[in-house]
Amino acid sequence: MSNKIPKHDKVIKSIGNKVQYYRKMKGLTQEELADKINKTVETISNVERGIFGVKIETLFDLSEALQIELSDLFVDVKVKQGSKSAKKIKEIINKISAQNDDTITAIDKVVSEICRVVVEK
Repeated sequence: MSNKIPKHDKVIKSIGNKVQYYRKMKGLTQEELADKINKTVETISNVERGIFGVKIETLFDLSEALQIELSDLFVDVKVKQGSKSAKKIKEIINKISAQNDDTITAIDKVVSEICRVVVEK
């Protein structure tokens, strides 16, 4: 018997992580997001934790409430698992995701400048 997580479970968890990320970016509580899409806080919590799949209608409602494209919930940045960079990137993303919009914009500018300078070297 394999301990491998089914691909659809990974997708459900990934979508949940993205919902939580964008919700926090918008400065919304689970309750506020639930109100915006006429769902319960429990539903939002379950979605964010990847407890169950989400109906496409709910995904549309979430993307609208979060002011993102539906596709943003499915896009994943690929980093080779187990690489030294993977852990560090995850840590950085977790730190940034808790910040407000202005701080994230400032961080984006700094990172873009660093990447530009590194590419020029």
